[in-house]
Amino acid sequence: MVKRYQKKQNSTMLMSITFIDLDNFKYYNDTYGHDIGDLMIESFGKLLKKVYRRVDFVSRYGGDEFVILLPSTNCQESVRAAERVKEELVAQNYFIPAIEEAVKHPVHIPPDKYLGFSTGICSNFDVEPNYDMERTMANADKALYYTKEHNKGGI
Repeated sequence: MVKRYQKKQNSTMLMSITFIDLDNFKYYNDTYGHDIGDLMIESFGKLLKKVYRRVDFVSRYGGDEFVILLPSTNCQESVRAAERVKEELVAQNYFIPAIEEAVKHPVHIPPDKYLGFSTGICSNFDVEPNYDMERTMANADKALYYTKEHNKGGI
């Protein structure tokens, strides 16, 4: 999509890529089963679609990872969008009400096991050449793993 646009416009479009990896996802699969794990993935995907713009491309990347392409968006704007995701996750009480509805009884989830996420972000204007979307994507992925290792739950 990006390459096709750039060829037509004979220019490079500003694009940020956000990688998201869920934190504590294994806890839900192990404690409540894969059906609840699936519920968490589905609920988080819906949350992303709610927070991000219609022009943004939101996709599950595999397992408990998601990728979002944000056209005409720099890194600072992408960080703010990821912060809105955190705010919405808190507003939805980490999907605990959805879990309770699914299992038909109250659940106690320790706060250190609440569903969270870590984020890595890169803009194509932060790489050379700035039309290299593969490098942009690789850098966003590296940023995600740096966050997971050094600041779990960070952006």
